[in-house]
Amino acid sequence: MYRTILVPLDGSEVAECVLPHVQALIRADQKINIALLYVVEALDTPFTDPSFKTKIESEARSAAEKYLNSVRSRINYSGTIRCEVVIGKPADSIIDYSNKQNIDLIIMATHGRSGVDKWIRGSVADKVIRASQIPVWLVQACAAENDMYDKWPKITVLVPLDGSDIAASAIEQAETLARQLGNNNVEIVIIRVCELFSQPHQYPPHMSMSWEEYVNYETNRCTGICTEYVQDVEKKLKEQGFNVRSEVLTGNVADKIADYANTNPINLIVMSTHGRSGIGLWAFGSITEKVLAAAKRPILLIRHR
Repeated sequence: MYRTILVPLDGSEVAECVLPHVQALIRADQKINIALLYVVEALDTPFTDPSFKTKIESEARSAAEKYLNSVRSRINYSGTIRCEVVIGKPADSIIDYSNKQNIDLIIMATHGRSGVDKWIRGSVADKVIRASQIPVWLVQACAAENDMYDKWPKITVLVPLDGSDIAASAIEQAETLARQLGNNNVEIVIIRVCELFSQPHQYPPHMSMSWEEYVNYETNRCTGICTEYVQDVEKKLKEQGFNVRSEVLTGNVADKIADYANTNPINLIVMSTHGRSGIGLWAFGSITEKVLAAAKRPILLIRHR
């Protein structure tokens, strides 16, 4: 269960787009501890007078504390919400705080003051997901209005799988969310994308069937394997009492995941940071990066250990 949630903020409206998602998590559970964190960037200029540096950082800390208190007053919650201000580098401070305070989940915007055009690559969020050992729930600013939880009867969680144990680690996080919010309030959608080869030169030599027949054969074979897999996962989850359904799609993996999420009432995508795309690639340069760039839904990333 997510008992301690870290919410990094920077004073911008963009960063505050995470608040509806925090509110959704706590509405069914009053035992969650929330930490609102504001990182005041330290003055590293070597020519800065020490007394001036202390004065500037002190003023920034006071302003940050005032801001966090105002945010806390807007969250409808009777449980514990603490406001924390630290001085340092944003990404490093977020990771350091999450490690020292035994945080279970980080919920943050994909960009704040670092600029909308940078979105995620090279941003604070980028650095956090690369270093975090705990799940990171990323919210695009454009996703805030689309995913107001009170407008939909159920929270729908999309879990893309590829048949690997690494990708399947995302199922555990979906189960955690369902238990926390109530199984009756959460629908888990398992999908697997059957991605076929597209180049004619891959056609095996000396085949007795035509190219069209071969493509049809491979499509049916791939779809059959994927269907058997997701149905097995669906069956196991239903036996545990979860509300779940599964689908098999055909096409480019990243495109199909993003398209499905964008065209269906999906509240959250839950993915491991790498699947068959390779451990070395981790998130960027992989399917995960492409989904992050194309999907207009929040994404909960789990770094497989």
